[in-house]
Amino acid sequence: MDKFYTIFNTKIVELLNDLIRIFPEDNDFKMYKNAVNLVKLANEKKLLEFYNMFVTDEYKDHINNKNEKFFLNHDYNDILNSNELKQELDGDINNKIVNKLKGYWSLLSPENREIIWNYFGLFIKISDKVKGV
Repeated sequence: MDKFYTIFNTKIVELLNDLIRIFPEDNDFKMYKNAVNLVKLANEKKLLEFYNMFVTDEYKDHINNKNEKFFLNHDYNDILNSNELKQELDGDINNKIVNKLKGYWSLLSPENREIIWNYFGLFIKISDKVKGV
């Protein structure tokens, strides 16, 4: 089971590396990568646990269907403002990450959008494996 946590963590860093490559002038993605690496060092399982707080079955359906309208129009307040999440993370930072990616979405090429959807789909598959789904 530990291998799935390692794969998940590796893929999160790869996604951030891709975003850094695409938007090299945006230092926030570099900061997010550093934060991810710190969380990994503290607890290898924590990133996937955070992910599972965010991605409900409803979100999984929208991700699997690559529902761009849902991604761009949904405000995610239901998860960003949840008490459980606020205890674990600074909700403001999460809100910034989500909004940053939404803001850049129109600047991404169709190929890069597809790559991001593929990452999101892979995250679901790894999460489901760990949950035994």
